[in-house]
Amino acid sequence: MNPVEHQNIILTGFMGTGKTTAGRVLAKCLGWKFVDTDDLVEKEAGKSIRDIFKDDGEDVFRGLERQVAAGIREFRHHVVATGGGIVLDPVNMRNLGKSGLLILLMADVDSIWSRIRCHDHRPLLQCEDPRSRIGELLKERSVVYNQIPQKVETGDVSIEKIVDQILKLVKHV
Repeated sequence: MNPVEHQNIILTGFMGTGKTTAGRVLAKCLGWKFVDTDDLVEKEAGKSIRDIFKDDGEDVFRGLERQVAAGIREFRHHVVATGGGIVLDPVNMRNLGKSGLLILLMADVDSIWSRIRCHDHRPLLQCEDPRSRIGELLKERSVVYNQIPQKVETGDVSIEKIVDQILKLVKHV
């Protein structure tokens, strides 16, 4: 199937798996628009995700995320990078699945940690041992992540190869 036959391509997965970076390159290759759900949440809230978590809590953030996931159904020919936990909500999973082709980007703990350890803006990693927390969160999310049939490994892979893998996958779905 040609990528343009898909309504949208939605990249999901854990933080640090390359959703935003690969999504931007993929959108450029396809001549589509790129959007990141975290940016949409921040725009809706009028503040950063970090501040949403700090001021309002995770439940408010997840509610905003749900609104954004529902709105994606109106998009056409977008590459969408989602927040890592958006698919934990079954309503979001359904909405995203109806919005386009959902692809999980995956990486191991070491790859994720090497990519994000210098970033202190990750609210879910504000703890004593963030590397271990990555492993815990990956384990908790594995049941949901495993429900997504389309997967691309991003561990020690260049962005160009990740995008090539996504394009090959899209053509065969």
